[in-house]
Amino acid sequence: MVSLPQGLRADGIHLSMAQLCRWFEQPRRTVYYRPIKSPSKVKPELAELIEAEPSFGYRTVAGLLAMNKNTVHRIFQLKCWQVRKRAVGHRPRIEALPSVAQAPDKRWATDLCRVWGGRHGWLTLALVMDCHTRQVLGWQVSRSGKATTAAAALEQALITRYGVLARVSKPFLLRSENGLVFTSRIYTRLVRSYGLKQEFITPYCPQQNRMVERLIRTVKKPCVRRHCFENQRHALRIVGDSIQFLQSPPTAPGARYEDPRRGVRFSGLSRAETAGSLHSVPPCATCSTTKTAFLILCRLDQPPAGLPSHRAARSGSRPRPASSSGARPGAPCGCRRGRSGRARRGLAGAR
Repeated sequence: MVSLPQGLRADGIHLSMAQLCRWFEQPRRTVYYRPIKSPSKVKPELAELIEAEPSFGYRTVAGLLAMNKNTVHRIFQLKCWQVRKRAVGHRPRIEALPSVAQAPDKRWATDLCRVWGGRHGWLTLALVMDCHTRQVLGWQVSRSGKATTAAAALEQALITRYGVLARVSKPFLLRSENGLVFTSRIYTRLVRSYGLKQEFITPYCPQQNRMVERLIRTVKKPCVRRHCFENQRHALRIVGDSIQFLQSPPTAPGARYEDPRRGVRFSGLSRAETAGSLHSVPPCATCSTTKTAFLILCRLDQPPAGLPSHRAARSGSRPRPASSSGARPGAPCGCRRGRSGRARRGLAGAR
Protein backbone atom coordinates (compact mmCIF):
# COMPACT_ATOMS: atom_id res chain seq x y z
CA MET A 1 0.00 0.00 0.00
CA VAL A 2 2.97 2.32 0.55
CA SER A 3 4.04 1.95 -3.09
CA LEU A 4 0.52 2.58 -4.39
CA PRO A 5 0.78 6.46 -4.41
CA GLN A 6 4.03 6.25 -6.37
CA GLY A 7 2.42 4.16 -9.06
CA LEU A 8 -0.52 6.53 -9.32
CA ARG A 9 1.80 9.52 -9.48
CA ALA A 10 3.53 7.98 -12.45
CA ASP A 11 0.15 7.86 -14.20
CA GLY A 12 -0.53 11.52 -13.37
CA ILE A 13 -2.83 10.91 -10.44
CA HIS A 14 -1.84 12.57 -7.22
CA LEU A 15 -3.27 11.06 -4.05
CA SER A 16 -2.05 11.41 -0.51
CA MET A 17 -1.50 8.52 1.86
CA ALA A 18 -4.10 9.96 4.23
CA GLN A 19 -6.72 9.84 1.49
CA LEU A 20 -5.87 6.23 0.66
CA CYS A 21 -6.06 5.21 4.33
CA ARG A 22 -9.51 6.82 4.58
CA TRP A 23 -10.67 4.92 1.50
CA PHE A 24 -9.37 1.55 2.73
CA GLU A 25 -10.30 2.27 6.36
CA GLN A 26 -6.85 1.54 7.67
CA PRO A 27 -4.88 3.57 10.24
CA ARG A 28 -1.71 5.18 8.88
CA ARG A 29 0.49 3.80 11.63
CA THR A 30 -0.50 0.29 10.62
CA VAL A 31 0.53 1.04 7.04
CA TYR A 32 3.89 2.53 8.08
CA TYR A 33 4.63 -0.16 10.71
CA ARG A 34 7.76 -2.25 10.22
CA PRO A 35 8.45 -5.22 12.54
CA ILE A 36 11.68 -4.91 14.43
CA LYS A 37 11.69 -8.46 15.90
CA SER A 38 13.52 -11.21 14.11
CA PRO A 39 11.56 -14.36 13.20
CA SER A 40 11.46 -16.99 15.92
CA LYS A 41 14.01 -19.74 15.73
CA VAL A 42 14.19 -23.04 17.54
CA LYS A 43 17.41 -23.86 19.27
CA PRO A 44 19.34 -26.59 17.47
CA GLU A 45 19.82 -28.59 20.67
CA LEU A 46 16.06 -28.56 21.27
CA ALA A 47 15.32 -29.86 17.79
CA GLU A 48 18.02 -32.52 18.07
CA LEU A 49 16.66 -33.72 21.43
CA ILE A 50 13.13 -34.02 20.03
CA GLU A 51 14.40 -35.96 17.02
CA ALA A 52 16.35 -38.34 19.25
CA GLU A 53 13.64 -38.79 21.90
CA PRO A 54 10.19 -38.00 20.48
CA SER A 55 8.42 -39.41 23.55
CA PHE A 56 9.87 -36.82 25.95
CA GLY A 57 7.41 -34.34 27.41
CA TYR A 58 7.94 -30.62 27.76
CA ARG A 59 8.89 -30.88 31.44
CA THR A 60 11.62 -33.43 30.71
CA VAL A 61 12.98 -31.36 27.82
CA ALA A 62 12.92 -28.17 29.87
CA GLY A 63 14.79 -29.88 32.69
CA LEU A 64 17.46 -31.33 30.40
CA LEU A 65 18.07 -28.07 28.51
CA ALA A 66 17.62 -25.74 31.52
CA MET A 67 14.84 -23.81 29.76
CA ASN A 68 11.58 -22.31 30.93
CA LYS A 69 8.94 -25.03 30.80
CA ASN A 70 6.27 -22.58 29.63
CA THR A 71 8.44 -21.59 26.69
CA VAL A 72 9.07 -25.22 25.80
CA HIS A 73 5.36 -25.98 26.13
CA ARG A 74 4.52 -23.14 23.73
CA ILE A 75 7.11 -24.35 21.22
CA PHE A 76 5.66 -27.84 21.41
CA GLN A 77 2.19 -26.46 20.69
CA LEU A 78 3.35 -24.41 17.71
CA LYS A 79 5.45 -27.21 16.21
CA CYS A 80 2.88 -29.95 17.02
CA TRP A 81 5.46 -31.89 19.02
CA GLN A 82 3.10 -32.83 21.84
CA VAL A 83 2.77 -36.52 22.67
CA ARG A 84 -0.84 -37.52 22.26
CA LYS A 85 -2.23 -39.87 24.87
CA ARG A 86 -4.12 -42.96 23.86
CA ALA A 87 -7.84 -42.34 23.87
CA VAL A 88 -9.51 -43.97 26.85
CA GLY A 89 -12.95 -45.19 25.83
CA HIS A 90 -15.86 -46.34 27.93
CA ARG A 91 -15.66 -50.00 28.89
CA PRO A 92 -19.01 -51.77 29.13
CA ARG A 93 -19.43 -52.72 32.78
CA ILE A 94 -21.57 -55.41 34.32
CA GLU A 95 -24.92 -54.25 35.56
CA ALA A 96 -25.40 -54.13 39.31
CA LEU A 97 -28.42 -56.43 39.06
CA PRO A 98 -27.86 -60.19 39.46
CA SER A 99 -26.94 -61.53 36.04
CA VAL A 100 -27.95 -65.11 35.22
CA ALA A 101 -27.39 -66.84 31.89
CA GLN A 102 -30.80 -68.25 31.03
CA ALA A 103 -29.63 -70.42 28.11
CA PRO A 104 -26.43 -71.69 26.49
CA ASP A 105 -24.42 -69.22 24.43
CA LYS A 106 -25.86 -66.26 26.31
CA ARG A 107 -22.70 -65.43 28.24
CA TRP A 108 -19.20 -66.87 28.25
CA ALA A 109 -16.50 -66.14 30.82
CA THR A 110 -12.73 -66.25 30.48
CA ASP A 111 -9.77 -65.75 32.76
CA LEU A 112 -6.06 -66.53 33.18
CA CYS A 113 -4.11 -68.20 35.97
CA ARG A 114 -0.53 -69.30 36.59
CA VAL A 115 0.81 -72.82 37.16
CA TRP A 116 4.36 -73.91 37.86
CA GLY A 117 5.89 -75.76 34.92
CA GLY A 118 9.16 -77.02 36.36
CA ARG A 119 11.91 -76.49 33.81
CA HIS A 120 9.85 -73.94 31.86
CA GLY A 121 9.01 -71.83 34.91
CA TRP A 122 5.60 -70.23 35.32
CA LEU A 123 3.02 -71.22 32.71
CA THR A 124 -0.19 -69.39 31.87
CA LEU A 125 -3.47 -71.32 31.75
CA ALA A 126 -6.33 -69.63 29.86
CA LEU A 127 -9.88 -70.96 30.29
CA VAL A 128 -13.15 -70.20 28.48
CA MET A 129 -16.44 -71.54 29.84
CA ASP A 130 -20.17 -71.23 29.22
CA CYS A 131 -21.84 -69.62 32.23
CA HIS A 132 -25.07 -71.59 31.72
CA THR A 133 -23.83 -75.12 31.04
CA ARG A 134 -20.59 -74.52 32.99
CA GLN A 135 -18.73 -76.46 30.34
CA VAL A 136 -15.07 -75.80 29.59
CA LEU A 137 -15.18 -74.84 25.93
CA GLY A 138 -11.56 -73.85 25.41
CA TRP A 139 -8.28 -73.85 27.28
CA GLN A 140 -4.65 -73.16 26.49
CA VAL A 141 -1.35 -73.56 28.35
CA SER A 142 1.44 -71.27 27.22
CA ARG A 143 4.83 -70.13 28.44
CA SER A 144 3.87 -66.50 27.82
CA GLY A 145 0.87 -64.70 29.23
CA LYS A 146 0.28 -62.58 26.13
CA ALA A 147 -2.97 -61.81 24.37
CA THR A 148 -2.30 -64.59 21.85
CA THR A 149 -2.78 -67.18 24.61
CA ALA A 150 -6.24 -65.89 25.49
CA ALA A 151 -7.07 -65.57 21.79
CA ALA A 152 -6.09 -69.20 21.17
CA ALA A 153 -8.36 -70.36 24.02
CA LEU A 154 -11.24 -68.31 22.60
CA GLU A 155 -10.77 -69.74 19.11
CA GLN A 156 -10.69 -73.26 20.54
CA ALA A 157 -13.96 -72.54 22.36
CA LEU A 158 -15.58 -71.38 19.13
CA ILE A 159 -14.42 -74.53 17.35
CA THR A 160 -15.70 -76.71 20.20
CA ARG A 161 -19.14 -75.10 20.18
CA TYR A 162 -19.71 -74.35 16.47
CA GLY A 163 -17.17 -76.58 14.70
CA VAL A 164 -15.73 -73.74 12.60
CA LEU A 165 -14.00 -70.41 13.11
CA ALA A 166 -16.61 -67.98 11.82
CA ARG A 167 -18.74 -65.08 12.94
CA VAL A 168 -21.47 -66.21 15.30
CA SER A 169 -25.04 -65.89 14.07
CA LYS A 170 -26.35 -64.32 17.28
CA PRO A 171 -24.02 -62.11 19.35
CA PHE A 172 -23.59 -62.86 23.06
CA LEU A 173 -21.50 -61.56 25.96
CA LEU A 174 -17.92 -62.46 26.82
CA ARG A 175 -17.12 -61.57 30.42
CA SER A 176 -13.56 -60.98 31.57
CA GLU A 177 -11.50 -58.91 33.95
CA ASN A 178 -9.80 -55.60 33.19
CA GLY A 179 -6.31 -57.00 32.55
CA LEU A 180 -4.07 -55.79 29.77
CA VAL A 181 -4.53 -59.11 27.96
CA PHE A 182 -8.29 -58.72 27.57
CA THR A 183 -8.13 -54.98 26.76
CA SER A 184 -5.35 -55.26 24.19
CA ARG A 185 -5.97 -54.37 20.57
CA ILE A 186 -5.27 -57.91 19.37
CA TYR A 187 -7.85 -59.49 21.67
CA THR A 188 -10.57 -56.85 21.32
CA ARG A 189 -10.22 -56.88 17.53
CA LEU A 190 -10.50 -60.68 17.53
CA VAL A 191 -13.60 -60.61 19.74
CA ARG A 192 -15.31 -58.07 17.48
CA SER A 193 -14.42 -60.03 14.35
CA TYR A 194 -16.29 -63.08 15.66
CA GLY A 195 -19.36 -61.04 16.61
CA LEU A 196 -19.00 -61.23 20.40
CA LYS A 197 -19.58 -58.40 22.86
CA GLN A 198 -17.11 -57.82 25.66
CA GLU A 199 -18.12 -56.84 29.17
CA PHE A 200 -15.71 -56.14 32.00
CA ILE A 201 -16.17 -56.66 35.71
CA THR A 202 -15.95 -53.80 38.17
CA PRO A 203 -12.31 -53.23 39.20
CA TYR A 204 -11.31 -55.05 42.40
CA CYS A 205 -14.53 -57.10 42.33
CA PRO A 206 -13.64 -60.65 41.16
CA GLN A 207 -16.94 -61.96 42.57
CA GLN A 208 -18.62 -60.82 39.36
CA ASN A 209 -16.57 -63.41 37.49
CA ARG A 210 -17.04 -66.08 40.15
CA MET A 211 -17.89 -68.94 37.79
CA VAL A 212 -14.58 -69.01 35.97
CA GLU A 213 -12.74 -68.30 39.24
CA ARG A 214 -14.40 -71.35 40.77
CA LEU A 215 -13.50 -73.36 37.68
CA ILE A 216 -9.84 -72.43 38.14
CA ARG A 217 -10.01 -73.66 41.73
CA THR A 218 -11.66 -76.90 40.58
CA VAL A 219 -8.86 -77.51 38.09
CA LYS A 220 -6.07 -76.54 40.47
CA LYS A 221 -7.17 -78.44 43.56
CA PRO A 222 -7.16 -82.05 42.27
CA CYS A 223 -4.70 -81.57 39.42
CA VAL A 224 -2.19 -78.74 39.62
CA ARG A 225 -1.60 -78.85 43.39
CA ARG A 226 -1.00 -82.60 43.44
CA HIS A 227 1.44 -82.83 40.56
CA CYS A 228 4.91 -81.45 40.06
CA PHE A 229 4.98 -80.65 36.37
CA GLU A 230 8.33 -81.29 34.73
CA ASN A 231 7.76 -79.09 31.69
CA GLN A 232 5.04 -77.57 29.56
CA ARG A 233 4.28 -80.81 27.76
CA HIS A 234 3.70 -82.62 31.04
CA ALA A 235 1.39 -79.83 32.21
CA LEU A 236 -0.58 -80.00 28.95
CA ARG A 237 -1.18 -83.72 29.36
CA ILE A 238 -2.21 -83.61 33.03
CA VAL A 239 -4.42 -80.54 32.72
CA GLY A 240 -6.05 -81.96 29.60
CA ASP A 241 -6.83 -85.25 31.35
CA SER A 242 -8.25 -83.40 34.34
CA ILE A 243 -10.53 -81.18 32.24
CA GLN A 244 -11.68 -84.13 30.18
CA PHE A 245 -12.45 -86.09 33.35
CA LEU A 246 -14.38 -83.21 34.89
CA GLN A 247 -16.59 -82.96 31.81
CA SER A 248 -17.27 -86.70 31.46
CA PRO A 249 -20.70 -87.68 32.85
CA PRO A 250 -20.39 -90.13 35.77
CA THR A 251 -22.42 -93.35 35.44
CA ALA A 252 -21.46 -95.06 38.70
CA PRO A 253 -24.34 -96.53 40.73
CA GLY A 254 -25.74 -93.92 43.09
CA ALA A 255 -23.72 -91.07 41.55
CA ARG A 256 -25.47 -87.74 41.26
CA TYR A 257 -25.41 -86.07 37.87
CA GLU A 258 -27.29 -83.34 36.08
CA ASP A 259 -27.52 -82.61 32.40
CA PRO A 260 -24.64 -80.32 31.28
CA ARG A 261 -27.15 -78.11 29.51
CA ARG A 262 -28.62 -77.25 32.92
CA GLY A 263 -25.52 -77.48 35.11
CA VAL A 264 -22.74 -79.99 35.71
CA ARG A 265 -22.44 -81.76 39.06
CA PHE A 266 -19.51 -84.15 39.27
CA SER A 267 -19.94 -86.64 42.09
CA GLY A 268 -18.83 -89.97 40.61
CA LEU A 269 -16.95 -91.84 37.92
CA SER A 270 -17.88 -93.70 34.79
CA ARG A 271 -18.70 -97.41 34.82
CA ALA A 272 -15.40 -98.36 33.18
CA GLU A 273 -13.44 -96.38 35.77
CA THR A 274 -15.30 -97.94 38.67
CA ALA A 275 -14.42 -101.47 37.51
CA GLY A 276 -11.09 -101.21 39.35
CA SER A 277 -10.35 -100.22 42.89
CA LEU A 278 -13.22 -97.73 43.17
CA HIS A 279 -15.88 -100.30 42.28
CA SER A 280 -15.81 -101.65 45.83
CA VAL A 281 -15.99 -98.25 47.55
CA PRO A 282 -19.52 -97.68 48.88
CA PRO A 283 -20.49 -94.39 50.51
CA CYS A 284 -19.04 -93.92 53.97
CA ALA A 285 -21.27 -95.45 56.66
CA THR A 286 -20.23 -92.79 59.18
CA CYS A 287 -20.40 -89.58 57.14
CA SER A 288 -22.90 -90.97 54.54
CA THR A 289 -21.29 -89.27 51.58
CA THR A 290 -18.86 -89.92 48.75
CA LYS A 291 -16.51 -86.99 48.44
CA THR A 292 -16.01 -85.48 45.00
CA ALA A 293 -12.40 -84.67 45.75
CA PHE A 294 -11.81 -88.24 46.98
CA LEU A 295 -13.10 -89.71 43.72
CA ILE A 296 -11.14 -87.29 41.56
CA LEU A 297 -7.91 -87.93 43.44
CA CYS A 298 -8.39 -91.69 43.20
CA ARG A 299 -8.96 -91.33 39.48
CA LEU A 300 -5.82 -89.29 38.94
CA ASP A 301 -3.45 -91.05 41.30
CA GLN A 302 -4.78 -94.64 41.10
CA PRO A 303 -4.37 -95.57 44.80
CA PRO A 304 -3.60 -99.14 45.83
CA ALA A 305 -6.02 -101.57 47.44
CA GLY A 306 -5.60 -99.87 50.83
CA LEU A 307 -7.91 -96.91 50.28
CA PRO A 308 -7.12 -93.58 51.96
CA SER A 309 -9.56 -91.72 54.12
CA HIS A 310 -11.42 -88.67 52.93
CA ARG A 311 -9.33 -86.40 55.11
CA ALA A 312 -6.08 -88.00 53.96
CA ALA A 313 -7.12 -87.61 50.33
CA ARG A 314 -8.04 -83.99 50.85
CA SER A 315 -4.97 -83.02 52.86
CA GLY A 316 -2.49 -85.01 50.79
CA SER A 317 -1.18 -87.06 53.73
CA ARG A 318 -0.05 -90.65 53.49
CA PRO A 319 -2.94 -93.05 52.78
CA ARG A 320 -3.92 -95.53 55.49
CA PRO A 321 -5.81 -98.75 55.00
CA ALA A 322 -9.41 -99.02 56.13
CA SER A 323 -8.46 -101.53 58.84
CA SER A 324 -6.07 -99.17 60.60
CA SER A 325 -6.55 -98.38 64.26
CA GLY A 326 -9.10 -95.69 64.88
CA ALA A 327 -11.28 -96.45 61.86
CA ARG A 328 -14.85 -97.27 62.72
CA PRO A 329 -16.33 -100.60 61.57
CA GLY A 330 -18.49 -100.24 58.51
CA ALA A 331 -16.54 -97.21 57.23
CA PRO A 332 -14.39 -98.52 54.31
CA CYS A 333 -12.98 -95.07 53.70
CA GLY A 334 -11.43 -94.98 57.17
CA CYS A 335 -13.36 -91.89 58.16
CA ARG A 336 -12.77 -90.91 61.80
CA ARG A 337 -15.91 -88.85 62.14
CA GLY A 338 -17.75 -90.11 65.20
CA ARG A 339 -21.37 -90.01 66.19
CA SER A 340 -22.87 -87.01 67.84
CA GLY A 341 -23.05 -86.67 71.61
CA ARG A 342 -26.74 -87.48 71.66
CA ALA A 343 -26.17 -90.66 69.67
CA ARG A 344 -23.33 -91.70 72.03
CA ARG A 345 -25.55 -91.12 75.04
CA GLY A 346 -28.27 -93.18 73.40
CA LEU A 347 -25.89 -96.06 72.81
CA ALA A 348 -24.64 -95.84 76.39
CA GLY A 349 -28.21 -95.98 77.70
CA ALA A 350 -28.99 -98.99 75.53
CA ARG A 351 -26.05 -100.80 77.06
